[in-house]
Amino acid sequence: MLGKRTLFLGCLLGGSLAFGAMAAGTQAHFLCGKTEVTAIFQGEKELSLMIHGVKHELVAVMSGSGAKYETPEGIRPSIMFWNKGTQATIEVAGKAMPLCHQMQMGILEQEWQVEEIENFSIKNAKLTIRFDKDGKLSGSSGCNRFGGSYQLEDEKLAIKDSLYSTRMACAENDLMKLETHFLSLLPTMTQAKLKSNSELLLSNEKKQTIRLVR
Repeated sequence: MLGKRTLFLGCLLGGSLAFGAMAAGTQAHFLCGKTEVTAIFQGEKELSLMIHGVKHELVAVMSGSGAKYETPEGIRPSIMFWNKGTQATIEVAGKAMPLCHQMQMGILEQEWQVEEIENFSIKNAKLTIRFDKDGKLSGSSGCNRFGGSYQLEDEKLAIKDSLYSTRMACAENDLMKLETHFLSLLPTMTQAKLKSNSELLLSNEKKQTIRLVR
């Protein structure tokens, strides 16, 4: 039987216990347009929100769905944080920020090595990808270095514009073919899904995949 405390939290958050179950100090990172926001959960009913390097203290309020927090009455600026799934709405002094998407921090700032392309193992070449927090990506395509820009919202991936690459010739013809295929396939990827802390799967609408490990 659920205890009174759990029942209260379920009513307070409209039946959503996703964040109520988080341990104190748990962080979630959001990208709101170009602004990074960090939510630090301080137990069941309190939240610290970092916006532009400034910490704001919020408390849980009643919500029909999702988890909703606001600054206490009389505190300025007034801030509202409303989270549903991997998205959040934030208002500062009554003005809404762009819709916020939770960032997959486990993907960012890491070098991922390509292990399979379309289920074919990559053994004799080192292909890598790195996604930086500033929206830039870079890596090795086997013979050359490449770079570009990307957007990642939840698991939706968009490689923006064209990738640029150095122009070193490959020593082997097979490696050159692999590099060409990889650089043409990568921009078509539309989903980035963490399978585990050490495995990342990229896929596109044609079900083609690039599997990476670290």
